[in-house]
Amino acid sequence: MAAKNLQELIALGKTRKFSYGSSGTGSTPHLTGERLLKTMAGLDIIHIPYSSAAPAVNAVVAGQVPLGLTAMPPAMQLIKAGKIRGIAVTSPHRMPSLPDVATVAESGFPGYEDYTWIGFFAPAGTPKAIVDKLNHDVAAILRLPDTKERLAVLGFDPINNTPEEFTAYIRVEVTKWAKVIKDSGARVD
Repeated sequence: MAAKNLQELIALGKTRKFSYGSSGTGSTPHLTGERLLKTMAGLDIIHIPYSSAAPAVNAVVAGQVPLGLTAMPPAMQLIKAGKIRGIAVTSPHRMPSLPDVATVAESGFPGYEDYTWIGFFAPAGTPKAIVDKLNHDVAAILRLPDTKERLAVLGFDPINNTPEEFTAYIRVEVTKWAKVIKDSGARVD
């Protein structure tokens, strides 16, 4: 694809229809495409779901689809090697490991942020003391220099929040993505 940034991608998308690959129907990358490209940018774009991120990214490398949306780990080394181009990141700030790739917010959509996130869960009814201890231990691991370095290389940006903050975040995410699904007409095929 000729676009070097999100503005160029949207301008190109206004002149012709194209497709994008993701890690599957209903994934955050799929719904990000529906929200950002279809609903907000108004592009007539076709979603191509793959079984996971690796085949979606490989399809972009092979030229089978002109655009891919994915979490950072599957794409990071390919971007650094120049095999694919980073168009924009959906985090609220630039990724330290890809400082030249602008955020979506910087690219004309102020306040925009979408995360493909990973969380730790315990069964409902787990005593609060156990949940707090697990949270404390995971946070300690995430602060270790080796862990921080490895996660940064992969494109992860850990957020150490409390169980209560994480629960509130999940509630906001469910509401946000339900609206995206409704507004875009996204369907699980």
